[in-house]
Amino acid sequence: MPIYGCKFKNCLFRKNEKQEVLEHVINHHHVSPQEAEKYIIEAKNVQEYLKIKEELEGREQEGKVKRMNDVLDAEIRAQIESTLKKLLDDYRSLNERVEQLSKRIEGIVGAIGQPQASQTQIPQPQPEVNVLEGEYIPIIRKIAMNPKVLMYYQYARSRGFNGDLADFISEVVEGYFRDRGIKIAVLRGVAEVE
Repeated sequence: MPIYGCKFKNCLFRKNEKQEVLEHVINHHHVSPQEAEKYIIEAKNVQEYLKIKEELEGREQEGKVKRMNDVLDAEIRAQIESTLKKLLDDYRSLNERVEQLSKRIEGIVGAIGQPQASQTQIPQPQPEVNVLEGEYIPIIRKIAMNPKVLMYYQYARSRGFNGDLADFISEVVEGYFRDRGIKIAVLRGVAEVE
C-alpha cells in the first residue's frame, strides 16, 4: 500500500490517502491547491518514505551550509582585501615619510659635518670666537622624526633617562658640540671682536 507524506522540513505527517496529505499541505503549510502536489512524497512503503524524507532534508541542509559558506567566504574575502589595501596604503605613506626623513637627516649631517671615526683625544684648540650674524633660523612646530632617533630615545629611556623627547634631542645635540669643544656664549661688545 503506498504512503504519502509531507515534504516540509521537520513535518512527519504521512497517510495512506493522497488527498489527506494534500489537504494537510494546503491548510497547515498554507500552500495553494495548484502547488500542493509539489510538496508531497509518494512512496511504496514506510521505509522508502523515510529514506526519501532523509535525502530531502540532507539536501536542504547541504544547501544551507553551502549558502552560509558562500556568504562567509565573501565576507572574509572583503575583509582581507580591505586589510591588504589599508596595509599597502600605510606602507606607501610610511615609505614616503622615510624618504623625506632620510633627505632631511642627510641635509642636517652635511651641514654639521661628519663625525670623526676614531674616539682619540682631541687636542684642546685655542679658543676661537665666531660671531654669528644674520637672520634667525625659523623653527617649525612639527618635524618629521627618523625612526632611528625614536629607537635611540626608547633605548635611553630603558636605561634610566627620565626626560621627554625634546630633552633627549637637546642633550644629544649639546653633547655632540661639547665633545668637539664648541660652546655657545653671549658676548658684550661684539663689535670689538674681529
